[in-house]
Amino acid sequence: MMNGICGGGMGFGWIFWVVLFGLILWGVIAIFNKRQSLEKHQNHKPEDDPLDILKKRYAKGEIDSEEFNKMKEELK
Repeated sequence: MMNGICGGGMGFGWIFWVVLFGLILWGVIAIFNKRQSLEKHQNHKPEDDPLDILKKRYAKGEIDSEEFNKMKEELK
């Protein structure tokens, strides 16, 4: 008879597989998040001046023209 980790003599062998699958899934998600975070930081240029950042936000549609003009005046 198989009474080891895979067999589960008392019927609890499935818990091992659920935990193992959960750990593998957690590891894959952690690696993906780490890679995404690194790419995000690599794309950020610290030499961007505030006006360039403001223009990018306006171009992305994060702010409207009224907010853009107000913030632009405050930066001058």
